[in-house]
Amino acid sequence: MTRVHGVKVDKDLDSNAFHDFWKDMCSTVTLMNCQSRWDTYNNPIIGYEEKEIGCNRLWKFMYIWYDGTCNPCDLDYKNFLSVGSVVDKSISEIWHGEKSVELRKSHNNGQRDLHYPCDRCYL
Repeated sequence: MTRVHGVKVDKDLDSNAFHDFWKDMCSTVTLMNCQSRWDTYNNPIIGYEEKEIGCNRLWKFMYIWYDGTCNPCDLDYKNFLSVGSVVDKSISEIWHGEKSVELRKSHNNGQRDLHYPCDRCYL
């Protein structure tokens, strides 16, 4: 299943045109209004116990930005965790690639604190 999810940052964006563009290329097309978010990058580093808990989102999601950059986390909008680009590789190659595998492995091993901004994320 492939889902395209857009964020309406421009109030004049034509929602119907967005849907029509993507509808034949994926299973689901959604578009939502832009939301304010906290700045994960400036959160304090989390305590020891919380660091032991790996992020389960790494096995569920991958976000592909407008320029093809792939990121395992939408809270990392500055792409510190980037695992590749669909400009260079297929989605499958990126999902199963070394960067993705190593990130999941370190989270499983209680080493979430090795990755910025994972070391300060409260999700």
